[in-house]
Amino acid sequence: MDELQTLGRKFHFDKSFFDSPVKLRFIELYQVGEMHCELGYHIDKHEQSCHEISYIVSGEGIFKVDGNEYHVGEGDLLITRRGETHEIYASESKSLRFFYLGFLFDNQKYPQNARLYDFYNKSDDVKREDKRNILNIFIPLIDELYNEVEYSQVLIENYIENIIVLTYRNFTETEVSRLTPELSVNSVGSAVYSVIKYIDKHFDEIGKISTIAKDLGYSYNYLSRLFKGKTGMTLQNYIRNKKIEKSLELLDSERFSITEVAMKLKYDTVQSFSKAFKRTLNISPSEYKKGK
Repeated sequence: MDELQTLGRKFHFDKSFFDSPVKLRFIELYQVGEMHCELGYHIDKHEQSCHEISYIVSGEGIFKVDGNEYHVGEGDLLITRRGETHEIYASESKSLRFFYLGFLFDNQKYPQNARLYDFYNKSDDVKREDKRNILNIFIPLIDELYNEVEYSQVLIENYIENIIVLTYRNFTETEVSRLTPELSVNSVGSAVYSVIKYIDKHFDEIGKISTIAKDLGYSYNYLSRLFKGKTGMTLQNYIRNKKIEKSLELLDSERFSITEVAMKLKYDTVQSFSKAFKRTLNISPSEYKKGK
């Protein structure tokens, strides 16, 4: 059932399959949705009939799991497991917006996923900050569920399994692996490729370009000269183009304001985002949104 509700909520899109869960490769899907709560909105305590992953898109609030309070904000991931009680309070000062995914495992399939099953069934770990860019999987998942066009089901299945596995990694791996190129003079080509792959994966986390050099073990000046010499483009321009490319995806989803997009892509101000956007596309973000 699809619901677009407004009472106490700015909007609520919900796909529920509790009466007849959807069987995917190794899970049964119970629920997927997105909710944007008004200030102070309260979701009553209820017992979970399936595991649920929640992703905080924006705002602040409190998630109570089995009576324990977890203060949440943008970029937080939370897991509520089957049989646990769940209660949500939106902040009185910042409206709370989040995605959610409800599922159970089909334990007869894929026995090699035992550690995955054990984590969701037995661990008591509830909250982590997202280090895997899981928001970028939730957004197209919701879009496919909302529009349901040809081959949506194939994409939906892949998105859901990606969210489940990457959430597991986010909670169980102590550090997200980084690409580290060899530093020999014979590895110049692979070094540039490693920089490109690093930027492609982390562009929405990059504030200063010097961070890239530090993480990959190069001096800033050497890396800048190497990248420009091999690609004909400065590091700054490459990162800017990647961010503008991502900004188009976020603006096209119509779920984020221009201010929210600027914040997500780590621009210091909306003005600096608008300036970079117009320099790249010869149109401002507001003009782009009006022309859609």
